[in-house]
Amino acid sequence: MSFYLLPPTGITSLHSLMKDAETRLLYLCQLHQRWGDSEKIQNLFRDHLNLAFNSDCLIEGTEKDCTTSYMLKLAALGDGKFQSFLTNAETLFLEHRLVCGGEAAIRDTISEALTHSGFALESVYLTHSQRVFIQQLQEVLRSLVVAGMNECEDRQLCHHSVKVPWTLVLPMVKTRSVVLEAGQAVVECSQVVQLLCHLFETLFVHGFKQLIASKVHEDILEDKRIAAVMKNLYRLYREHHVGKIMMPSRYLKHTQIEKEGRHFPLCMQELHRDLKSHNRLRHYERYRFTLYLKDIGLPLDENIAFWESYYSKPHSSGSGGCQHAWESSKKRYAYSIRHMYGLEGRRVNCASHSCSKLQQIESHSQERGGCPFSAYTPDQVMPLLQPLLGANTQIEDVIVKEMTAERPSAACKTLMAFTLLKMQQKVANTTPDSGLEQVGNRITGRNGCSKLVGPRCGTHDLNAASECRSVLATNTTTTTITTTATQREASGTSQIPTMRDASLCSSGAKRCTSENSECEAALVTTTNTATKSEACGTSQTPTTADAGLHMRSAKGCLRGSAVCDTGCPGKTNTAGGKFVVDIEDITALMPQCLFNRPSQYYLKVVNGEKS
Repeated sequence: MSFYLLPPTGITSLHSLMKDAETRLLYLCQLHQRWGDSEKIQNLFRDHLNLAFNSDCLIEGTEKDCTTSYMLKLAALGDGKFQSFLTNAETLFLEHRLVCGGEAAIRDTISEALTHSGFALESVYLTHSQRVFIQQLQEVLRSLVVAGMNECEDRQLCHHSVKVPWTLVLPMVKTRSVVLEAGQAVVECSQVVQLLCHLFETLFVHGFKQLIASKVHEDILEDKRIAAVMKNLYRLYREHHVGKIMMPSRYLKHTQIEKEGRHFPLCMQELHRDLKSHNRLRHYERYRFTLYLKDIGLPLDENIAFWESYYSKPHSSGSGGCQHAWESSKKRYAYSIRHMYGLEGRRVNCASHSCSKLQQIESHSQERGGCPFSAYTPDQVMPLLQPLLGANTQIEDVIVKEMTAERPSAACKTLMAFTLLKMQQKVANTTPDSGLEQVGNRITGRNGCSKLVGPRCGTHDLNAASECRSVLATNTTTTTITTTATQREASGTSQIPTMRDASLCSSGAKRCTSENSECEAALVTTTNTATKSEACGTSQTPTTADAGLHMRSAKGCLRGSAVCDTGCPGKTNTAGGKFVVDIEDITALMPQCLFNRPSQYYLKVVNGEKS
């Protein structure tokens, strides 16, 4: 295990350098996103085989390991947020290595760090603060060895402890997980992994300061090849951790905000709801919401008109906060909004608040607009989520799990994935203008082609629609399929006709036979008669006579209307008028849900609705 105290050495090709650095960055992004869920971390390489095939750069202590870590440091020097992410991700990576490697990993890490710190003090250019810290690091590591805490086999039962300066373990002091004695923090044997991670994190931050002070990065960036690698790594960071920067593709009118509010992230929905209830927001709440409206495409004049429409109304009694009226404070409000658009004062076009900034705000009765997933408890968030999630208790459980693990961004991404999936289902259920018309349980083409579709969740109904479309394309005529009682009697059976009997199976579809009850279903007509259905392998009573158009995607069954009270177990459906999804479909959409600002959340959602 390496604390990366020494600069990298060795010879490598430019192609290998770029490929390895990209692999490490993508791995760190995935590890950071999955942290807190051990099952997701275990499946990381299975989900991303390209990382598994080039994982040599992730083997601790190798030249590639040191080189790629150093390259990512160089790439992050120009962006404080990139530095913060990299510090956090590399610390999590070390913790993951220590936990998975067990006692041998802890012992090797302490031994190697002691050796390398001695070399660093003698031969490496260091800033004064960095030199002082490395000396403190040496003392702490030696005390661990003297106390035998580098060799313990059962740390949970061990009573060994060491005293370290409390300033070296500030996170542990903040959470009161250590006892303070005369300016020293008492660290127990079971806390060694935490101690090493905090020491590594501080050392990593000092490493950034040392690179800046040495001006090495200026010399390196003169090489156009290295500069290209740095630029590419920064682009990957923006895409995979932050999300691509999105600009509104259309301008909004202030009268559209009410309708568009359903696409807002939960934090902005809360501000919008308070504004509608009280006609006022407090200063910082108004500031955050104004910048958000600007970034989602509301022009200056429309933004001013939006606030005028509310602040011209009487102030809601008992709501507290701002008491000003538009008539008396019009110039002040207009100047403030123009200032945010970069037209007044310093002429700086202000950006809306990032998710990380909002997550630091503690929402309460006197101040809202922070991230509900970080400021509220799960019980407080549920009333806000239930109108959005409906009967999707699985999604609620995932969001609660992410909140409990203190991963508010992951919780919000889950909600976004659900919203996108719901929109995709809505689009899928809308019959396109392709010459097809659905009336009840029959799809009819302009040329008279007609196919029956029944209450089933297989691929056959989609095949029925496809066949009608193909007939339209070739301008041929297809005989209408009927399923009357007369036909059934003529066939000499009373059996429910299958899709094979109706000639609706295509060669690429799953073969259906009369013996396979899981593929059999009664073809319903547009009557109010309750008909028993065996769709999905169950015996259900259709809740509506109009079964609608069923379509199966690669990930699940998207139902066009209510068919049975339960629908397909574990599949996307709208049973009983409720939209219920499979958690696997949500997981599949998560890579699309990358954002670092509420405005990006909105823009991705509305773009998903268009598509």
